[in-house]
Amino acid sequence: MPSLSLYIGESQVSALRYKTPASFEFALLPYVFLSELNEESHARERFFDQLIDYFFDKFKIKLGTHELYIIAGFGEKIPLTPTKLFETSSVLRASIQNYHWVFVENSTITTPIDSISYFPYGKDSKFKDGEFVNFISNRALYPQITTSNPKLQNIEDLLIQDLYAQSKNDIASNSSVIFTGSRFTKILQSPAQTYLFAMGLLNNSGFFKVTIDPANKLPLIASLDKTIDDTFEDEFINLGTVLKMVGGGEVLFTKESGGSQLVDIKPNQVFVFPLLESERAKVSVSGKYIGKQENSVRGGKLGFVLDSRDHYYDRVDREWVKVLEERLAAF
Repeated sequence: MPSLSLYIGESQVSALRYKTPASFEFALLPYVFLSELNEESHARERFFDQLIDYFFDKFKIKLGTHELYIIAGFGEKIPLTPTKLFETSSVLRASIQNYHWVFVENSTITTPIDSISYFPYGKDSKFKDGEFVNFISNRALYPQITTSNPKLQNIEDLLIQDLYAQSKNDIASNSSVIFTGSRFTKILQSPAQTYLFAMGLLNNSGFFKVTIDPANKLPLIASLDKTIDDTFEDEFINLGTVLKMVGGGEVLFTKESGGSQLVDIKPNQVFVFPLLESERAKVSVSGKYIGKQENSVRGGKLGFVLDSRDHYYDRVDREWVKVLEERLAAF
């Protein structure tokens, strides 16, 4: 049977109507759920009903002709039937095997290993103080975690990075890593800042193929018990390859098409070699912590990025942003 999957993010709903690998469609619906409505009787029930109706109308779906899947941050009690309700981490852990995924929603970061949050919650994914801070992941309900400008977003990003750096979520070198969750739906506000945030969550030295999900499509794909293959690969942003080398070092970059460049990378620096997705290069690196390594890398929207920033930093250097902004402008 065809299916309709809905992911309820902090300010938008992502949808996937799926029939076959050759017949599927994604859609987005921005929304605001006001705190005044939250106080009304049955307001949430009406809210979810209207969401379903909107996408049924958009895709011209008749009731009973599609399986309906709802995905939400912590498996909230969503008053809809008949549906299949999933917690985001559950569907990602069950289906996404060919990528190491990192999911960031509000002040919580989730990986295949565990979930970490600045708001305490129990093993049953219910907040200990009884307040569902992540309920439908909507900041409009929780002003204490609202980020209304880039400076505040920087603060929240640094909190997440600091929390994550203290965890044991090590990502093995040469992994393909995909970053998803509503934090990455803000990519248009500041692409460079978002990309720096993602790279800051690579807390091991090594080479990483980095992909961004800018529209919460990964949980939708996972809800169908599918993974990222040729069918869905073009739905995401391929940044290219990131070489994480804390402390810096020496890098020899040689394109397969010809031409070499030797660079001495200082600590806490970001540097980009332009490299298109269709291009490949060979890299030789020598550094204090990464040691001596050789690898073959592929390009992407950024290219081949050298990141020698420490895992612990208390600000976002304007020079880091400038390097990525210049590359994106050239791209």
